Amino acid sequence: MATETVPSARNSSVGYLNQMKEQLWLREHAHEFIGQWVVLDGDRLVGHGPDPRPIVAQARAESVAAPFVELIGEEKGPFMGGWL
Repeated sequence: MATETVPSARNSSVGYLNQMKEQLWLREHAHEFIGQWVVLDGDRLVGHGPDPRPIVAQARAESVAAPFVELIGEEKGPFMGGWL
């Protein structure tokens, strides 16, 4: 059985991040960006597109300490589990 080496974790230089604003923004606007990467700074959309790297670079150029990056997938209906 092969074992993999797990990379060591390091503490964030930013500290604790409250992502409530980002989650609220996603709840309200994610349907507008399906299939794209979005980069947020709180509830502000920094940018969106097929590749997050240039948008993250833009966020860092704008002095965003910890850009929030998310790939918006297809909307799914509510999950229904159990026996039919």
